[in-house]
Amino acid sequence: ISAAPEIEATASGAIAANDAVIINSDGTVSKPATIASAFGSKQEFSSNQAMFIDCCYEPVNNKVVVVYADSNASYQIKAIAGTVDGSNKTVTWGTAIALHTNTSYQCKFPKIAATHYNGWCVVVWWSSYDSNRLKANSIKTSSSDNSLTLQANSTNQTYGLIISELSNAYTSTKTYAFDIAWNTGSADDTSAPGGIVVQTSTGYAVKAKGLKMYRKASEPANDGNLQNPGNSLNIFTGMQHKNVAIAFNPDNNNYLVVAGEHQGDGGSNDYGTIDARVIYRNDSDNVIANTAKVSVNDENVGDPGIWGVSYAPKYKKFLVGYRWQNNTNNSKVYALLVDTNSITLGGGATQTLATGTSILVDDTIKSSGSHMMGGDIVFDEDKNCWIIQWRGSTSPNANTGAIGIVKYDGTSLSKITAAVFDSGNSRYFSNTYDPDTKTSLVAYHDSTDDGQVIVMVPNHDTLRDNNFIGFAQAGYSNGATAKVS
Repeated sequence: ISAAPEIEATASGAIAANDAVIINSDGTVSKPATIASAFGSKQEFSSNQAMFIDCCYEPVNNKVVVVYADSNASYQIKAIAGTVDGSNKTVTWGTAIALHTNTSYQCKFPKIAATHYNGWCVVVWWSSYDSNRLKANSIKTSSSDNSLTLQANSTNQTYGLIISELSNAYTSTKTYAFDIAWNTGSADDTSAPGGIVVQTSTGYAVKAKGLKMYRKASEPANDGNLQNPGNSLNIFTGMQHKNVAIAFNPDNNNYLVVAGEHQGDGGSNDYGTIDARVIYRNDSDNVIANTAKVSVNDENVGDPGIWGVSYAPKYKKFLVGYRWQNNTNNSKVYALLVDTNSITLGGGATQTLATGTSILVDDTIKSSGSHMMGGDIVFDEDKNCWIIQWRGSTSPNANTGAIGIVKYDGTSLSKITAAVFDSGNSRYFSNTYDPDTKTSLVAYHDSTDDGQVIVMVPNHDTLRDNNFIGFAQAGYSNGATAKVS
């Protein structure tokens, strides 16, 4: 800026007098525009029947990691890593590895979380072995290629680490009976804050149990080894908490847990609530509740199917993605804003959560009733929006892959019209945000029974709080020297 409050710069595109002006990375200026959603071509990551898919972004080595159950290998849990090319919207994949050697017992519904430490990710899955317990193992990405390394501790390689006290996992709601989130607020090599797994049991009680990772890179045999010290905690009891999700809040070092509670009789008196609670882990690795149970939805939601919850650091708020379904099986896609800003670590049960506001994301493509086929909800930190995906039950065809975008302006929620990214018979959706390429990755099982991914950039405005520079003094054509106040 040579002579504030006025600058001269080359116009990129036509600018009208008094237009708001943004400055671009190449030094040109332009008026803000709205960029429509852009999808890359779908790419196969598994030619086998990749079922029950989940994915995450691993930030240490800038990799995306997809986990799935291989139905052609007795539902063995497998993982594969790749690198995203944001310009071409493509992914270069490595070779898939198995997370356990035993294939005598069916293993399904894997969930993955990146630890932000030394390339390690943690995967939790359901196993029919030993009273339908949850199992876990850790995998490490590479800084030089797209390979994965399974944690070397032999005790976890056969069946996976048994997550103590979390037996008899409820599975009739498929993927959404449990979830994992990792404490990413510290990269300290000695603190090892760990993560929390939440699970709905067969009696509809929601439990939480801590996981901890041995973190000492100088001892490769133990580095990344999982442990499960501390107690478990009953978060919700009673009623029918059929599905649950958890997300970490790095701003106050605790977690938000949400669960769909089905009440009523399944007929004309059918209704439900979305219950929430804030929890954390103390220095003894025990799970502690910061708040009492609160029903945070602002309307009756029929039989609510929770798909996921995602934290937005920019707004310091969570968004819950869920399916609303009434007694006539009329499904809709909703999102619910939840604020935990006033709840601090160790604040005690006297602090409370407040009812949030919701928005109808889609009532055209809707959601499929089969297995509550929603997907993850993820926050795009570059475009400042949440992305939700689900299995559409109507337009343009049954069981299409659909996606919605939800924005927040600091006061209210808004949405972009939902779009279809695959018009075939799609299911088992997951997505993750890649901040390195500023894209999102959609992973799913398509009509050919293969595992596929699509790299996408959501509909967004080019105006940002960090690129607005002023207003045009007059009208300027493309390439002209523009004066900006």
